[in-house]
Amino acid sequence: MNSKIRVMLGLLLCAASAFYARAEDLYVPGQFATIQAAIAQARLDRLSPSLSPNETIVIHVAAGLYAETLPLILDVPNLTLQGATSLNIDVDGLPTSSGGSTETRIIAQPPLHKPSFSSARRAKI
Repeated sequence: MNSKIRVMLGLLLCAASAFYARAEDLYVPGQFATIQAAIAQARLDRLSPSLSPNETIVIHVAAGLYAETLPLILDVPNLTLQGATSLNIDVDGLPTSSGGSTETRIIAQPPLHKPSFSSARRAKI
């Protein structure tokens, strides 16, 4: 292969990798105990001058149950939050249920609750 073709192929590969660049991968619970902690780190990393705005930060959340303070605020540009849930698909290509133990679930901490009628003041008419 001549050297001009090799140089052109090298430039093409560099351009393609820059287009699909991934800045970093963050792992919950591997690196961070909570999803919010990983989002906070992604927010700090996004402010770093060494990180291009075109690069994607991916937060990988393993299967499990996570107690998080809601809402989770995803205000980080070019961020992907990826859970481990896999879905069972029907013949029409629509999701019907989750695939067993591969669920990533989030519960509110503190728990969300509706006020009960017994504790609410009732208006007298």
